[in-house]
Amino acid sequence: MEITFEEAQEKYRPEKITCLFIAEAPPAEDSKRFFYFENVSKGDTLYLETMKSLFPSDFVALNKKQITNKLRTEKKYFLAKFYSNGFYLDDASKMPMPHKPTQSQKRSIIRPELPGLMKRLHPHIKLKTPIILIASVVHEICYAPLKDLDLYILNDFSIPFPIGFQDEYKSGITVCLKKAGLYPSDKPK
Repeated sequence: MEITFEEAQEKYRPEKITCLFIAEAPPAEDSKRFFYFENVSKGDTLYLETMKSLFPSDFVALNKKQITNKLRTEKKYFLAKFYSNGFYLDDASKMPMPHKPTQSQKRSIIRPELPGLMKRLHPHIKLKTPIILIASVVHEICYAPLKDLDLYILNDFSIPFPIGFQDEYKSGITVCLKKAGLYPSDKPK
């Protein structure tokens, strides 16, 4: 039996969200990958780069291939660690993206979903819950309306989706985590 996007995501929703990441949307349904799917053998860049950014001490002395292998073979462990730290990733749109969407297609999918996102967020976050917006389209559409609700958006700048922009993504996430006092080396021991 295949698990749905919603079932996989709900399994890892912490009771108290320490930091909320908002990405674009689930991938195309036939892609067989999703941030919260536990067994993904290819793609999965958002998951890979997010875990590298959040848990750098887990990858000390490993080369790039070893890091990727560790993240793939131990995905349940890293999702559980993400969950236990109160991190949660939701999508601006619940409608999956088509294969290789244009920016215009992304906008047309995400913009009408904004009211639904705001309604979904309400019971799970507080005004001071740190929020990180991932991808330029998400930032463009969501930043002002969420800020107008007095939500704590950590990035007033766009963080690129990590495909092809891994270094910029990691840098943006690190800046945000440090701003919120959530960067691993900034946490009290």
